[in-house]
Amino acid sequence: MEDQLRLRGELRHGLRSNDGFSADLGADYVQNYGQLTLSGGPRMVLADDHVMNLKYGISPEAALRNGSVAAFDPKGGIVSVGLSAAQSYVWSKEWTTTLYQRFDYMVGDAASSPIVKDLGSRNQFTFGVGATYSFTAE
Repeated sequence: MEDQLRLRGELRHGLRSNDGFSADLGADYVQNYGQLTLSGGPRMVLADDHVMNLKYGISPEAALRNGSVAAFDPKGGIVSVGLSAAQSYVWSKEWTTTLYQRFDYMVGDAASSPIVKDLGSRNQFTFGVGATYSFTAE
């Protein structure tokens, strides 16, 4: 069972001192079927006041210039909760392809932002495909 559960956490900080912190947390159940690996599980995104303002805030000046959204000063906290799934196939020692899907549901101040509420959606979908080449020494 311990080989089938994968926990992950990412903590990010911008390059400038006032860019703020954000974190992604997740857990995956992983199952191998020969060359095919399936994985998936819950996700949570957190951010501090700086990141929330950068992504979801609207200054009074910007609201005045835009005219269709109100000023908004979000506070840090949980940004979204969701689920992710991936399918990877190992073609050879060198090549692997991966398909992934992710659903995030915006919550808290992120969901209350006019950027999400009026111009976007609380439901965020991500789909992707990747190919990995591993260099091997022989």
